[in-house]
Amino acid sequence: MRKILIRRLVLGLTVVALQAACLIGLSAAPAMAVSRDTIVSVAMDELHNANRNHEQPMGSGCNYYTGYFRGGWKPTAGCPYIELQWADSDWCADFVKFVWKNAGVPHADVPETSGGILTGWAASFRDYGELYGTWHSRGSGYTPQPGDAVVFDWDQSGDIDHVGVVESADGSTIYTIEGNSSDRTKTNSYSRSDGDIVGYSAPVGGTGGGGGGTPPPATGKRVGILKGDGTVLVKAGELNSAWKDMLPGGVMTQVVVSGDRVGIIKADGTALVKDGELNAGWKDMLPGGVIKQIALDGDRIGIIKSDGTALVKEGELNAGWKDMLPGGVIKQIALSGDRVGIIKSDGTVLVKDGELNAGWKDMLPGGVMKDLALSGDRVGIVKQDGTVLVKEGELNTAWKDMLPGGVMTDVELSGRRVGIIKSDGTVLVKDGELNAGWKDMLPGGVMRDLALSGNRVGIIKADGTALVKEGELNAGWKDMLPGGYMSQITLG
Repeated sequence: MRKILIRRLVLGLTVVALQAACLIGLSAAPAMAVSRDTIVSVAMDELHNANRNHEQPMGSGCNYYTGYFRGGWKPTAGCPYIELQWADSDWCADFVKFVWKNAGVPHADVPETSGGILTGWAASFRDYGELYGTWHSRGSGYTPQPGDAVVFDWDQSGDIDHVGVVESADGSTIYTIEGNSSDRTKTNSYSRSDGDIVGYSAPVGGTGGGGGGTPPPATGKRVGILKGDGTVLVKAGELNSAWKDMLPGGVMTQVVVSGDRVGIIKADGTALVKDGELNAGWKDMLPGGVIKQIALDGDRIGIIKSDGTALVKEGELNAGWKDMLPGGVIKQIALSGDRVGIIKSDGTVLVKDGELNAGWKDMLPGGVMKDLALSGDRVGIVKQDGTVLVKEGELNTAWKDMLPGGVMTDVELSGRRVGIIKSDGTVLVKDGELNAGWKDMLPGGVMRDLALSGNRVGIIKADGTALVKEGELNAGWKDMLPGGYMSQITLG
């Protein structure tokens, strides 16, 4: 959302006036404490609120959060009434203001019509930080904290374009929850050195969530491996943390991790998922069923049965299943946010966006695909001839050939990263725009599995060694289980 010069001058004068008016109050009383964990919790609740976590209709601009704050003067034509009258506007700032207000952040509850510093403009969050002394520019050395507002200038023109909530951060990456990101609420990740980041405004009185130092890893930051003997091990937190055997004595054929959930498929086709701590109990996803693939993302779970039926559920582990394509035979399923993707037995790739009963979009009519990946607003496919194509944004946008003339066997997506395995076992990863350059992850190495999540990259070499790196793409590798032989790696 872009400001015009007049608006910028008015906001500047408003900040000056508020500084003068509030000077006594700012110096006379300490700020009311607000829990950073609460801010993130409210943002996560909104992320998973299917009633309002996307525009309706998609791409219309109609959203809940503008209706909540600015419904009295923003256009409402064509917008639904769900809990309240929705309104049409850019809404990233309305989303973050809603989160801060409902988490109890000081001054976030003051309406802009009553002189509140926070408005429907993303730039107002920088104004907030400058007014209350909590602003930190990207180059200041500040470590972003959970609950901070992060502001962006996409074209680095000097105008603030976008704002999101910081979920967590580590030494090189921030993880965010954002409204109006591809017309929905979604999670994203960025390098802390990304030039599009202008800086961070901390909530006045923010406490917890890591205090003044580096915050803890994002909840559920996990690594999972499937050993050659079928044992599944998962670790949470730092790369040097201890492994936890997920089902001692069990023989598994697949493992997947996402957030606080872990899913496995046993050798007999039983699909089990647990939610929460690694020692939580398992829930059988389809008692008596024989499952050949499982996928996890957020509160959604997808499975493919042995007969090719694809089922997805959302919400609690005991929620009901929805058949994605009755009568269809599916060979792969992928999940990301509000998107579901499948590859049919004839190689057709279909993706839907929004509710589970939304219609399908054929991604490449007449094409035959052998692999599919989803992440945020990106879709990646591997065609039968080994060509890798990726698109971003709406489902009807054009494809970009990732390596013209190359022959690939796998594509992986996470945030702004794209990873591929070439037919000779070379693994390449790029970070940022789709036309960014590739980085060879292990020159001369031969890999047979690849996983991406946030700022982590995981590979399995031809000899079964599992390696993971964290941070920049040129960071060093860590051997996950020296001397072990692994057949699969998953990150989440």
